[in-house]
Amino acid sequence: MTMELSKYEERDALQMNELTNLRQSTVLLEQEKLNFQVEIDSLRAKLIEEELQHQNLQEQFCIEKLKHVTPQNSIEDDIKLNSQEIIKDLESKLNAERLSLKHSNEELIQTQKEVRTLEMDLKQITTNYNQLSHDHELL
Repeated sequence: MTMELSKYEERDALQMNELTNLRQSTVLLEQEKLNFQVEIDSLRAKLIEEELQHQNLQEQFCIEKLKHVTPQNSIEDDIKLNSQEIIKDLESKLNAERLSLKHSNEELIQTQKEVRTLEMDLKQITTNYNQLSHDHELL
């Protein structure tokens, strides 16, 4: 009977070791997943920034085209002058919006990184707690 009990205890210990190893592997894989997700978010933010830069260049090109239109009379000169003032005002507002959007995206990405890190920490702490609780029950 003690031989049987010893075999069961040995098998239980092996299963506990395997479970611990699997939990550690899970934590490592989740950390790797988190790192990939952070990299994806970073690349996504970079793509958004580059798209905004491209759009800005296109708008500047259009503005330059508008600036080089030759006026035919004084009314057209006044319209061109007013248009240029409006364009400059809109450009400054657009640049301010872009900067605000860029900062918001950076803050969002940073917050997402922090949340994922905290989720990983919580999961690891929960796993460790469960392992300790189980070990304590065995004693």
